[in-house]
Amino acid sequence: SFCTLLKRTPKEKLKSLHSILIYIQQSMSSSWKLAAAIPPMAIAGALFSVCWFLLADAFILMNREPDTANHVSFMWVMPTLATLLGFGIINLTSPEDVVSAGLQSSVARGGGVECSKPFAFLFIGWFMCFGSTILTLCSVGANFLGETTRTQAFPAFAVVFHSCLLPAVAALMWFSKSNGQFTEEDDEW
Repeated sequence: SFCTLLKRTPKEKLKSLHSILIYIQQSMSSSWKLAAAIPPMAIAGALFSVCWFLLADAFILMNREPDTANHVSFMWVMPTLATLLGFGIINLTSPEDVVSAGLQSSVARGGGVECSKPFAFLFIGWFMCFGSTILTLCSVGANFLGETTRTQAFPAFAVVFHSCLLPAVAALMWFSKSNGQFTEEDDEW
């Protein structure tokens, strides 16, 4: 127990601390092996569902506020819809299309600057995701910081969590679609 650990000499304390650290290291290495066995799409799917459950819970809690001005409005739904649209656009472009379009345009353009459709869609998707994250942070700052009539702060956390985690889920899904097919030669952009 902790009391007996305090009664030991410094050398004994160090020895017991060392054994505790070895135990933690062994248990973490086994958990990393377990986590490495889980496919990235499964992790992305779990995070995606957590995002949407937290957002639904936040909207339910917002509608329970006593002041009707604090209920869910289009201002709270708009960033989530923009994040979802950006998420969809990112995942509609495949990594293979981006790589092949990059190789074709670099050969065809002869040194000129030209953007292919997959690059444009990918940029638009990321721009929408990060733009909606900034919009969400501004909305939360304006409505939840300082003196407010709100009774709960969880909806702010859930909306920010949703808009920050969904682009990470999109990146995880997008890169897991490539199955590690990218090489150093493909990385020209």
